[in-house]
Amino acid sequence: MAMADLFREAIGEGCRRRASDLYLTAGQRIWLRCDGMMQPLGSAPVEPETLAAWLREHLGTALWQRLQAREEVDFAFAHGSWRLRGNAFWQRGSLAAVLRFLPPGVPSLEELQLPAGKALARILSLTSGLVLVCGPTGSGKTTTLAACLDALSRRAACHILTLEDPIEYLFPTSDSLINQRELGRDFRSFPEALHSALREMPDVLLVGELRDRATLETSLMAAESGMLVFGTLHTRRAAEAPARIESFYPHDKREAVREQVARVLQAVLAQQLLPACGGGRVAAVEVLLREVSVCSLIRQGKYEQLDSVMMRCQQQGMQTMERVLASLRQQGRIAAKIREPYAKERRQADAAVFV
Repeated sequence: MAMADLFREAIGEGCRRRASDLYLTAGQRIWLRCDGMMQPLGSAPVEPETLAAWLREHLGTALWQRLQAREEVDFAFAHGSWRLRGNAFWQRGSLAAVLRFLPPGVPSLEELQLPAGKALARILSLTSGLVLVCGPTGSGKTTTLAACLDALSRRAACHILTLEDPIEYLFPTSDSLINQRELGRDFRSFPEALHSALREMPDVLLVGELRDRATLETSLMAAESGMLVFGTLHTRRAAEAPARIESFYPHDKREAVREQVARVLQAVLAQQLLPACGGGRVAAVEVLLREVSVCSLIRQGKYEQLDSVMMRCQQQGMQTMERVLASLRQQGRIAAKIREPYAKERRQADAAVFV
């Protein structure tokens, strides 16, 4: 079988197995990640020339030139009813790519079975403010955001605008207007597109990752102007999110940004994906919601006390990761041998934060 055909077969196999990722590295075997576990696919090493030709075909001229200049590039493409998001890069002088599988269609919140129902109902009732979905790479942030936007689009007619790098889920036609813009194809930079968004009158704005101060500042401005803004941060804990936002600013600006965050922050979801009993994975979601005590602690920068508020306010929909892990174990959705390593890792991480 030709190597190019092998790539197509590998992608098809990944779809059939409902894998999360496919790894292509010149000179090494093809690998799949299924239910969080790495699995080799065949024994033939990836041919450098074939991988280069395949990438050139899927990247297009502009992205291929950037890759040739030793830049890492993001891209997306369709395979039948599936979409794949890719990152192409160099390692040891050779090309490599990692592809993320995006299942057909936007999943519903009911299908995701997120253990944060009360919080999600509250989020879907919002008309303005900032909602953050946090977690490490591969924790399902994009899928959660897509499900939330799809639910909002069906709840009432509105204008939803997304700024993505690249576009991942394609939203179906609904009772709402949805405009999806992609970095490099539809706009040149996130700060520039965000300033434009303020004049494009969206009701709901998806920023994607809050990756720099300029993007963050404009997102906060948009939330203050009356939009409902969704964004992501790479923090493992909900309580770390406002601290991470503050870290973008010099010390003499931090008091003012804490005040601004306290005014607009509506919710923080921090999630991770765990191996589920019987196969597959299940999301564990920590929740921080807007309350008077939360706003007061953010203004004072006392982020280490947010966990105690989350424990006290479970009736309002807040929950700590420890509580979620215990609940998933009691429901039989994760095994004790799965819960304990994650709980231990969590305790070790907690000891290192806010020191």
